[in-house]
Amino acid sequence: MKRYILYSNGCYLNRIDTKRIEIFLKKNGYTLSDNLRDSDIIIFNTCAYCKEMEDECIKFLENIQRLKTKKSKLIIAGCLPVINKKRLLANFRGPYFNPLSMDSLVEFIGAKHKEIDTIPTAQPILTDDNTFNQKPQKIFAIRISYGCLNRCSFCAVKNVFPKLHSKDKKEILEQFLGGLKSGYKTFLLTGEDTSCYGKDTGTDLTELLMDIVKIKSEFNIYLYRLNPDGLLKMGKDFLNVLKSKKIKYLSIPINSGSNRILSLMNRNYKAEEIKNYIKKLKKLYPFIRLNLDIMVGFPTETWKDFQDTQRFVCETKPDNIRVFKFSKRPNTPAYYLGRLIPKSTMQKRSNILYKTFRFIKYK
Repeated sequence: MKRYILYSNGCYLNRIDTKRIEIFLKKNGYTLSDNLRDSDIIIFNTCAYCKEMEDECIKFLENIQRLKTKKSKLIIAGCLPVINKKRLLANFRGPYFNPLSMDSLVEFIGAKHKEIDTIPTAQPILTDDNTFNQKPQKIFAIRISYGCLNRCSFCAVKNVFPKLHSKDKKEILEQFLGGLKSGYKTFLLTGEDTSCYGKDTGTDLTELLMDIVKIKSEFNIYLYRLNPDGLLKMGKDFLNVLKSKKIKYLSIPINSGSNRILSLMNRNYKAEEIKNYIKKLKKLYPFIRLNLDIMVGFPTETWKDFQDTQRFVCETKPDNIRVFKFSKRPNTPAYYLGRLIPKSTMQKRSNILYKTFRFIKYK
């Protein structure tokens, strides 16, 4: 009997794709192994969003190659083969594919059952992420789209998903109903940028959400990766959807509270615009939990720029923040910017932001 083992080090999107691979392998007669050395196939689904994650991938890859037997076939999946193919090939000689070339897996394993969904189906995911400030729970995650419409100067993921590809609304609703039928009460809608869902198919996120919240059942919706630019364009329509009280959590990557830095990031909005929108949202719907993703240490970021971000956090009073340190990613405009911020300074600013957040939350 053929045996496989799967590894993943990425986000919800990465884990959804890992589930797809797992289902595909089982359809082709593979069973899960609990021992790397007994596996016929080893697949490592990588994430290289930032330099830290990329380094983690390479280190783990080295360990796999050291421990595996000659009979085991190692295949690399995920973002790393696109974001930094040169580094991958310097550390690995073997088959690989990215999220948009998953059909290659058919050839790599000589599959009899060859169909792999173009847009991944919904998947139940057990999360231990403390973003939600609650105990680990099962979440029914639905990827509603690939890619986005923006071109942020720091983002290497754009090279992996260069175009927006939205899943059909009917298919999403069918998957949502399927999750309810299976007993799930918490749903995560996610993508590279959920706020631009449907812009390539003549619909939008608010229309999708309106159809979902009309479903007569008890459930909660978490919306992940809502780009501020898309939120502002949806405006009142998005705020009106929240009246249903079924959307309980929003994750918004504001990245910076400095207009100068936002401009360098090629983010198409002003800090004041999204700040005022968030404040209005929280005033209208205080039950909604809000997470802000923030980047510190973008090239040329001054103390004043950082203070603008700190002030943004103080004024919007989020329920959670996640702070990322800037890292140079290959083939991105920000890679070539000068005046890099020292790692020690980035760490200090990250610590200050978390301290600021804790102060406003628990005072």
